[in-house]
Amino acid sequence: MGENEDYQSNRTESKLDKIELLTINQLNSHPELKTFYVASYQRGYRWGIEEIEYLLKDIYDVGSNKKYCIQPLTVTKKEDKKWELIDGQQRTTTIFLIQTVLKNCFSLQNEFLYGLEYDTRASTKAFLNDIRDRDILKDFLGDNNEAEWEKFAELKPENDNIDNYHLCRAYQIIYRWFKGKSSREHKIFYDKLKYQTYVIWHPISIETEKENQTVEDFFINMNAGKIKLTSGELIKALFIIDIDKSDDPWDVKDFRKKKLANEWDAIENELHNNTFWYFINNTIQQEYPTRIGKLFDIHCNKPKGKSELYSYYKYSTRDETLDWEKIKQIFQRLKEWYEDVESYHYIGFVINTGFKSLEDIIKETEGKKKSEIRNIFLKTIRDIFSIEKTGEKGKYKVYALDKLRYDVSYFECKNVLLLYNIKLIEKTFPNQRFPFDLYQNPETQWSIEHIHPQNPKQITSKEEALEWLGDYEARYKDEDNESENIDKIGSLKEDLQELQGSKLSKELLEDIKVFSDAVNDVLGLHQIGNQALLDKKTNSKVGNKSFLKKREIILNESNNTNGTYIPLATINNFLKKTTKLNEDNSIKVSYWATQDAEDYTNNIKKLLFDFLPSNN
Repeated sequence: MGENEDYQSNRTESKLDKIELLTINQLNSHPELKTFYVASYQRGYRWGIEEIEYLLKDIYDVGSNKKYCIQPLTVTKKEDKKWELIDGQQRTTTIFLIQTVLKNCFSLQNEFLYGLEYDTRASTKAFLNDIRDRDILKDFLGDNNEAEWEKFAELKPENDNIDNYHLCRAYQIIYRWFKGKSSREHKIFYDKLKYQTYVIWHPISIETEKENQTVEDFFINMNAGKIKLTSGELIKALFIIDIDKSDDPWDVKDFRKKKLANEWDAIENELHNNTFWYFINNTIQQEYPTRIGKLFDIHCNKPKGKSELYSYYKYSTRDETLDWEKIKQIFQRLKEWYEDVESYHYIGFVINTGFKSLEDIIKETEGKKKSEIRNIFLKTIRDIFSIEKTGEKGKYKVYALDKLRYDVSYFECKNVLLLYNIKLIEKTFPNQRFPFDLYQNPETQWSIEHIHPQNPKQITSKEEALEWLGDYEARYKDEDNESENIDKIGSLKEDLQELQGSKLSKELLEDIKVFSDAVNDVLGLHQIGNQALLDKKTNSKVGNKSFLKKREIILNESNNTNGTYIPLATINNFLKKTTKLNEDNSIKVSYWATQDAEDYTNNIKKLLFDFLPSNN
C-alpha cells in the first residue's frame, strides 16, 4: 500500500448531514458539495500574513503519519450542493486560495475544487472564480502588494473594493511563500494539504436548533457565546462515527456507543467536581467548556494557546487517533492521585503556583512506581525552593526564610504561605484536603495580609490613625530602650487629638508615614513572621485596623455561612496558636508582638523543614 493510499481514498460515501472528519480532498470532490456560500451578515475576508503563513507552515510541517486539523466548519444546507458557512469562512477561503495558487502558478492541477460564493459584494463571487479559472492575477504578483493592486484596479476598476483587495493580498502572500521552494517541496505540500489536512464537518439544522431562528440569528448567538460549539463534544461525535464505521454487528455497535456515552458522562461529571478540577488546573490555564478536553490536551501534549480539538488531530499519530482507552487511563491516573491526599497536595501545590503543568508531571512520572512518584513530587518542590538569585553580596537562596520580604519577594512569600497552610491541614486534620478550588476562585482571589498593620497610606480618618498607632504603642511598651519611639507615638497622638473633625491633614499623614518607614524594618513587619494568607474581600475589610479588630472580623468571617474560606494558618495567627506561653503562662492577646512573629516563623520552619533551604 502506498504512503498516502490510506489518505487518498475519497470515501465519498460519507454523508454531509452529520458530524464527520473530512479531508480537503473530500471537500473538493464530494458529490453533495459544490459551493460554500458566505452570507452578507458576515464580514469579508481579512486574514493577513501572520495567519496565512502560520497555516502554511503548520500544513507543511505535519508528519507523514499524522493528521492536521484546521478546526470545525459549521455549516447549514442552503440548497442542492450549496452549504452556507456559519463559522470557518476565513479558513475555507484561505484553503481555496492556496489550492488556486498551486494550480495556477506551480502546475499542481486539482480536477475538483470547491467554489466560494460571497454575498457581501456582487463582484467578489466573480473575482474568486476568475482567480481560479482565468488566472487573472498572474501579472500582478510582485513584491509590493499595494503597487500591484493599484495596477490591477486601474485595469479592472469593477473589482476595486476592500474585500477583493484582501483576497488579492492573500493570494500574493501565498504565492511568495511557495516561490522560494522547489517543485518537490510543492508536491509534498500539495499531498499533505489534500490528504492529511482535515476539517471537522459540523452541519447544523437551524430549524431543529430553535423555532423561528434564522441562520443569521444562529451566527450572532454563536459569536456572542450564547451557543457553544465545544470541541470536546465534536470529538465525542467522531468517536461515535468511528464505532458506526466498524465491522461490528449493529447490536455490538449499539452497546459500544452506550458504553462510551456512559463513560464519557461519568468522567465529565467527576471533572466538574471543583475540588478535583482545581487540583489539576489553575485559573491561569485554559478554561474548558467541556472539561474532558483537558484529557485530550494531556494525551496530545498540546502547545499553549491551541484548542484541544486542534491539538488532538495535529499532535496525535494516525494510529493513536480516537483511542478512548488512553483517555480513560489518563483519567484513572488522575483519580488515583486525587484519592491519595499527599499526592493531591503536592500536585495541587506545584500546579497552583504555576511552576509545572499537569502535562509535565504526567510525563515525568510515566512508568514510575508509587514510591518513586512521591520522591519526584518532593524533589520538584525542593527544587522550587532552592532557586538562587544574585544580590549585592553574592548569591542567596530566594526562599530562605530570613530573605522573604513582602515588598521584594511577594510571589515567594505567597508560595511559602500556601505550602505552610497545606502542611498545617495535613498535620491538624489528617486526610482532609486543602481547597484549591477556593484558593483559585477568581471572585475572591487570595493575597497577603500583614498581621500587625503597617501601611499608613490606607488610613483615611483620625480614628483609624489612633487605632493604627495603638498597636505600635502597645508593642513598644514591651520593648526595652524604646522610649524614643513611644515619645514619637505620643506626639503623633497629640497632634491627632488637636484635629478639628475626622479628616487627616496631608502634613500629619506624611508624619505618620515617615514614622512608619523608620520603624517597620526594625520591627520586621515585611518579613514572613508578619504575613498571612487572606482572600481579598476579607483583606479589604480588615484594612489597617488594629490586631484585635482584625481578629474579630476574621473570626466572624470564618464562622460565616456565606462560603468565605479563611485559611487555617490565618485563623491560628489571630488566635496565637503558635505563640509559646510566657513565664507566667500568659500570652499578650491585644497585639502582635515580636515574640509572636518569631514563634510563628519557627513553626513555618518546622512544618516546611523538608522543603526550605537553610537560612543565609
